[in-house]
Amino acid sequence: MHAYTLVEALLLILLIIYKWLLHNQSVLDLLTFLPIFFTAIYMFANKKIISKQDKLLYLALLIAVLGDIFLIYINNVYGIYSFLLIQLIYFYYFNNEKVKISYLIYIALLVLITCLLLGHSSLIIEGVIYFVIFARNLYSTLNYQEHTKKTLLILIGFIFLAVCDTNVFLVSCLQEYNILPLLEKIFFTIEWTAYISFQVIISYSITKIKNINAS
Repeated sequence: MHAYTLVEALLLILLIIYKWLLHNQSVLDLLTFLPIFFTAIYMFANKKIISKQDKLLYLALLIAVLGDIFLIYINNVYGIYSFLLIQLIYFYYFNNEKVKISYLIYIALLVLITCLLLGHSSLIIEGVIYFVIFARNLYSTLNYQEHTKKTLLILIGFIFLAVCDTNVFLVSCLQEYNILPLLEKIFFTIEWTAYISFQVIISYSITKIKNINAS
């Protein structure tokens, strides 16, 4: 875990330095992909020690790999859709005794159909649904009856993810209109610091803390 955390920290430093000082987009795209790639390798190497309950969070991190590929190289619509799926997984993780997974699958399918039909125009719909699910996740986690070290770490991790996603939106707006390059770099730095923090915290919570009921 220490080696993995060190690698992620070094990649974050390289990414920030490259963003602020250099201007090769291909290299920047590679540096933005490497942190989640190494997270996927770390999780795959440790999958045997991940509890059955935590397989959902393991799946969420793997979906994040797919989301990054879409966001960086293919299509923002399906990149954001991937992170919406992560929020649905997180919702089920804390509410599996109250909510049938079939309902969440229906939501995921309906949003996917919307993306296929509307294309780029579906981004607003995705954003609204994402915000609603995230707000519900935050509420349910804050009001979780038996908080443990694990649930608190997961809460912190997904707050970092929300900070990341907020700054993704801000960076996208500034890049779209090609304005305020200094502010865009600041938001980019916050975005990736938050995102890598999310990866490390969730990875730690499901590989080093075995039981959600342990303190």
